[in-house]
Amino acid sequence: MEETAKAQSLIVAPTTGSDLTKTVWTTTEQRALLARAYTGDKAATRELRAMLDVHSEAVKAEGDLAHLAHLNMIEVVTREDRVLPEVLTRRIAQMQTELEGSHPTVLESLLCERIATCWLAVYLLDAARIVTANGERPPENIIEQHERMKQRAHKRYLEACLALAKVRRLLGPSIAQ
Repeated sequence: MEETAKAQSLIVAPTTGSDLTKTVWTTTEQRALLARAYTGDKAATRELRAMLDVHSEAVKAEGDLAHLAHLNMIEVVTREDRVLPEVLTRRIAQMQTELEGSHPTVLESLLCERIATCWLAVYLLDAARIVTANGERPPENIIEQHERMKQRAHKRYLEACLALAKVRRLLGPSIAQ
């Protein structure tokens, strides 16, 4: 309870002039500033910009749209399950790391991230059971729509894999893993 009160007091702390000239924020200060910004504290915006300018790791963490997409896809499918979301988020990260190899270029990393995202979409659609609210088989047009979604997801997955293979071929053996 005391920790909650402390966090709330950090959230409403006003931005001071000295905060705008800081060059280093601790992890706790970064989290508190982000919390203030997320709650709509307009005074936090200038300080947030200054912090993001010097802490690229915060930009990467807060701006990771692929991770957000993964979490949203997983949440839709896993609902009340507490284990599967933890396992899947780690599996996606593991897969991306394996695909990247030891020294990926930025382009390779982006393509590997895309492959992992497409992989997740394909298998979540494959695993999805299509039933009506009362547990009956849905109409044929719904089943066909689901099949088209699966086919399009699989096509995007294969295209991402092909793009990575082409990039690696173009980079040559000296750079590609």
